[in-house]
Parts: sequence; C-alpha cells; structure tokens
Amino acid sequence: MPFPFDPAPTTLWTLTRDDKLASCEIRFVPIGVEARILRDGKLLHARTFPNGDDTLKWAEAERVEMLAKGWSGPIVTAK
Repeated sequence: MPFPFDPAPTTLWTLTRDDKLASCEIRFVPIGVEARILRDGKLLHARTFPNGDDTLKWAEAERVEMLAKGWSGPIVTAK
C-alpha cells in the first residue's frame, strides 16, 4: 500500500523585506516531512525530515535567522 500523503503544501509562516516575501511550506512526502523556504515563490532550499517535530524545529530556526537578517513578521499562518 502506498504511503498516504497530501502533495498540497501548508504554509507555516511568511516574512517580508523590501517588497519581497519569504515563506516556509511543509508537505508530507513518502519518506517523511519536507520543509521548503521560498523567496517570492522561488525555492531557496529544502530539507526532508523523518517526522514533523524535527521539521517544525528547523522551520522555526530558519524563521529566527531570517528575522535576524532584517526580515519582518512574522505572519504566522499555521501552528
């Protein structure tokens, strides 16, 4: 039986800086949970984790790092 996953991503947060948007999306994939960091809709980088807890910790660390670099927000869209 194939792994039941939903290919539609969920946006965790969105930040802004200089009329640009950065966001973090997560989605279930057959090998775990993938997190993607996008800038203006273009993929910057992605990581896949075996579970959601690790994915959320990484996404939060990325958000904190971007805030330290001058991005503003957060516009949190999911918990």
